[in-house]
Amino acid sequence: MILLQMLADVRDPVEADLESLIDAYQNLLYTIAIGILGKGRREDAEECVADTFLAYWRNRHREIENIQAYLAVSAKHMALNRLKQLRRREYEELTEDMPDLFSMTPEEEVIEAVNEEIVRQVLAGLAGYDGEIFLRRYFWCQSVKEIARQMELKPKFVENRLYLAKKHIREELLRRHINL
Repeated sequence: MILLQMLADVRDPVEADLESLIDAYQNLLYTIAIGILGKGRREDAEECVADTFLAYWRNRHREIENIQAYLAVSAKHMALNRLKQLRRREYEELTEDMPDLFSMTPEEEVIEAVNEEIVRQVLAGLAGYDGEIFLRRYFWCQSVKEIARQMELKPKFVENRLYLAKKHIREELLRRHINL
């Protein structure tokens, strides 16, 4: 009996608390995961919850101030990552089975190449910050705030330059008889 008590004292206290944590937070984490993944993905949500507790177990020696917040954020990120994987897999399956409906005729390819070159010329003709701001926003998918921060500009200035750049591009493309 003394040996069992000694072993219990040596055992990691986090391990002893893990079951109580699972009981206390399992429903919350499942609700978070199912909210992101959707009700049709119950098994994936359960796996996210299990992965969340596994991540907690692996990091049990770190000091965590708010366990509920840590677990909730971990579950959210696990579910978001799972959703990305599922969407990528569904897209790959869809594109594998899809016939090549998007192939262009040689004439269409020439027209597309000419249009791309005209758009490149118009973008190259943008003055000052406009070209870089436009590329960052619409080709690199950066937010207005991110562009403003990286280029050390005010967000309102970035928004105004985007508006003017779009207006200039639209006018130039229409002038060159490119339909939008």
